[in-house]
Amino acid sequence: MFPATRLFNTTILVSLACLAVGESGCGGALPFASQPQSQLSAQNSVVAAATSNLATAPAPNQPGATCAADTQIVISRPARPQRSMPLVFWANPSSITKGQSTNLSWTSSNTTSVTIDHNVGTLGPSGTVTVSPVVTTTYMATAMGPGGSVSQAVTVAVDMTGLSPAITAAASPQAITKGQPTTLSWTSTNSTYVTIDHGIGQVAASGSIPVSPSASTIYTITAGCAGASAAQQVAVNVQNAKDGITALNHIIFMLQENRSFDSYFGKLNDYRTSLGLPAEVDGLPSGAMNYQNDGTTAVPAFKMQSQCIEELTASWNESHWDFNLKNPTSTTPKMDGYVATAQGYAAYIGATDTAGHRAMGYYDSSDLPYYYFMATQFATSDRWFSPISSMSAPNRLYAFAATSAGFTKYATHTLATKTIFQALQDAGISWKIYYSDTYPNGQPITGLDTFYDFASQHRDRIVPVNPNYFNDLQNGTLPQVAFIEHGSASGRDEHPGGSNIQVGAKYVSSLINGLMSSSSWKDSAFVLSYDEAGGLYDHVPPVTGIVSPDGIQPTDLDASDIQDDFTRTGFRVPMIVVSPFTIKHLVSHNPMDYTAILKLIETRFNIASLTARDAAQPDMTEFFDFVNPPWLTPPTPPVQPVDKPCYLDHLP
Repeated sequence: MFPATRLFNTTILVSLACLAVGESGCGGALPFASQPQSQLSAQNSVVAAATSNLATAPAPNQPGATCAADTQIVISRPARPQRSMPLVFWANPSSITKGQSTNLSWTSSNTTSVTIDHNVGTLGPSGTVTVSPVVTTTYMATAMGPGGSVSQAVTVAVDMTGLSPAITAAASPQAITKGQPTTLSWTSTNSTYVTIDHGIGQVAASGSIPVSPSASTIYTITAGCAGASAAQQVAVNVQNAKDGITALNHIIFMLQENRSFDSYFGKLNDYRTSLGLPAEVDGLPSGAMNYQNDGTTAVPAFKMQSQCIEELTASWNESHWDFNLKNPTSTTPKMDGYVATAQGYAAYIGATDTAGHRAMGYYDSSDLPYYYFMATQFATSDRWFSPISSMSAPNRLYAFAATSAGFTKYATHTLATKTIFQALQDAGISWKIYYSDTYPNGQPITGLDTFYDFASQHRDRIVPVNPNYFNDLQNGTLPQVAFIEHGSASGRDEHPGGSNIQVGAKYVSSLINGLMSSSSWKDSAFVLSYDEAGGLYDHVPPVTGIVSPDGIQPTDLDASDIQDDFTRTGFRVPMIVVSPFTIKHLVSHNPMDYTAILKLIETRFNIASLTARDAAQPDMTEFFDFVNPPWLTPPTPPVQPVDKPCYLDHLP
């Protein structure tokens, strides 16, 4: 073979890859011809004839193409090279049978290197390299030098006569939860094309591609050449999230105290992006601020240094003012009353921060590294609300009964309302309440005592965290449903007014870490949240117009209280879902209040809803992949430090 010859600075390559002669197999390919300049007129006739032939030839590398018969003429007219950098590039031989090799050779002047594509590499200004292409391949050589660059191409035709195409393919994983991806992978031999159905189309001879079918799907992957083809079918089984929920055998939930989403997780995006994850969280907005009660003094959001703050209030009236200071019964959110409410409450209780600045304070991963790690590695939600715009007491009633039975404040008598624990008892599902603290008389501090008649009959199910919870984890005796009471008397509940948030977070870490290191981990879920937002700033408004739990109107409002009903949620609160089934790095944007935990329990154990409120909630299965558990081996979280100051007499 001759190297390409410069014809008026034009290189003409004629590659006869396949001739249309009706052969059934992949046939031979003729090498390109390159004539000296003295034979220009003869070469022009060759080009004319070839061009005429090309017009009637089917396209190669397509379904139905006959590789032994198709004709392809490649005419390359590269840009005029630098005269000081001549490059000559050729193949010898330029036509091979599959499995054979050919030599690519080149010469150049005034260059420093020559790079050849298809992973051949960067080599010296002149040389030879051996290649073994498996299909007809065009190689491009690019010479680099002081004068710039110059490129030239050469085609090596591969004869596959008598070879049959073959394909192997698989899906990993083969079974997925709806909405989750799987990867189709394939390898073909002796093929000029590979196609995948279901709208994917033609793909590389070997490779992989992610797919997310919404229903169980059989993919057909076809490799072909010269009318011959081979196909393999790959089945992907798609299950709804609920279909695998029976793999979840233990549900543990816990509510800490009085923190808004923005005050705790407002800077979660900064942490996520530092790990290369997308900024998917609706966190603290730039320029977040509120005005004092004079209507003119702005208080911007600021980073807290103290791990303690003075008390605030999220009671019924104050929560409505936080929503819309001037028109609290409106459904139009202003989110403008936090600072003014904090001012008024400071004056009422004799607190130091009468300017109300503490309502705008926030923490970040430097304060709460454990929570930030767990919320990011596992899952959280930026549309997770407390059930009612009021204080802790009625919200905690919702956590057990999906209603407050008409109370907006503290219940003034015990309730006979059915709780999730009574429903579990009736269904024969095991349950326990683990309490963290006791009253001075030694009685456990638990919200279940508001439902006294039921609680008094099941004292054996109300046991201390230490040692019972940890013993149950290690002994494999964890109940199917458990609630862990906050440490309100021991200062481990993260409540404003003196509790150190790092102390509370460290306590929670001991509970979750204990689960992750136990034999119970493999089929459990731990849901951590907060009973209400505590009067701390959050920029996302509560959800209005939601269903009333039971149609009961507030029974404890007097004439001086804001008149409203139970058709709006409370404010956003932090939450984390920790489980081997938790989808990694998930951020849910689906609005729900935390009676969704009850809906999860009801869904898993086939229990009827308690009220219209929990019935209306999502069942939380969006947080889980029960088919391919992502965290069978849990990550190693950082140790939650208790290393920052706790003071109340000044800010930040």
